[in-house]
Amino acid sequence: MGQIVSAVGMSHAPPLTADKDSPPQDQLDRMHASMDQLHDLIDRSKPDLIVAVIDDHFENFFGDFMPTFAISIADSNYGPPDHYLEWLKLPQEEVRNNPDFAKALLAHTRHSGFDVVQTGRVAFGHALMVPMHFLRPEGDIPVVPIFTNVFTPPLATAERTYDLGTCIREFISERPERVTVIATGALSHWPPYWKQGDPEDDEFLERMRVFQTEGLSVIDRDPNLFVDLGIREIEMAASGTPLVNPEWDQRMMKAFSEGDVEQIRGLTYEDVEREGGNGGHEILNWAMMLGMLGGAPMTAYSYDNCVEWMCGIGFVGWEAPGA
Repeated sequence: MGQIVSAVGMSHAPPLTADKDSPPQDQLDRMHASMDQLHDLIDRSKPDLIVAVIDDHFENFFGDFMPTFAISIADSNYGPPDHYLEWLKLPQEEVRNNPDFAKALLAHTRHSGFDVVQTGRVAFGHALMVPMHFLRPEGDIPVVPIFTNVFTPPLATAERTYDLGTCIREFISERPERVTVIATGALSHWPPYWKQGDPEDDEFLERMRVFQTEGLSVIDRDPNLFVDLGIREIEMAASGTPLVNPEWDQRMMKAFSEGDVEQIRGLTYEDVEREGGNGGHEILNWAMMLGMLGGAPMTAYSYDNCVEWMCGIGFVGWEAPGA
């Protein structure tokens, strides 16, 4: 019988690699200590594969095709994509998949009433490549990716996302593999992605709107877009505008550390948008992870209100008893 042997929820802030020295040293020390401990947790649990619950930051899916949930069944995927290399300061690597597991998982979710989209080879941005740089730099464990739409409304509800996690838990229990779950994203942040209602005279957001709508071909005529995105984030962080909500973040950390299924399933789009920002919807990835754990309480490793990276940076983990 297969089982989930460990789980990790963590922020995937691009500056973890792109601007790695700007926060105060005590914050950096806490973050890296948490990631070191979570690396060791994964090492101890000896998984056969990783199921990564991530979101797509317009690396593969755009306004004209944005699946609510998707699973790649390719033999391997890769990341970061070419236009992220200068921004993230990470080398491009192949990431081995487990296509047999992925195909069987896809079939199980569909037969269970979840219309998950099948994808081929995909590019991983910071949602996977930044966490894996710290959690599994060895790159020796296959990664089966599950994508959640968190930026292009309408989104799935937290309740539906949690229930998909429960469905995946049932599937894993019938498999032979030992599985580690990694869910990335959040906590509160307001990244400079375009959304309906943004000012039309904001030149950068207009560039992002075109990219988010039309796709990768835009990079050919706007090659500095993602370098400028990094610059825009630095400017936003230095502006003094509140771009992190530590009160909401701490509530989320507490909910996951207590296994508060009711609170997580009860999250609404409007509440998250208001309190966690347009980047806070990545909490859906964590909600799916909690469903995969059957609502088990997780260990909170650390939390930091990282003003320099304009993001609440949190880490939680779970280890199966006796695994």
